[in-house]
Amino acid sequence: MAKELCYLDQYYYIKSYDWALEEYIEALAFYKFLQSGEVLLYKEVIDALHFVDPDTEENKKLYMEVPEITYLMGLFDVGGELMRLAISE
Repeated sequence: MAKELCYLDQYYYIKSYDWALEEYIEALAFYKFLQSGEVLLYKEVIDALHFVDPDTEENKKLYMEVPEITYLMGLFDVGGELMRLAISE
């Protein structure tokens, strides 16, 4: 997706994939919390969404914009996953 958006205004299209980013951030945050007991940082999300395009000779760097509100909404959803885990244990 980063490859498709690299020459476009990502904020113009953000509502098309914002929900997917939230789910991805929720999954990353839940996994990190289960592994280390720590909260996923915004910088870690940004780092996870930087890529290198191996199809280009210069290995062009690609990235996806992540609005702060999308990061926060993904973190807020982790509470539900933790509650579901606690109930099922």
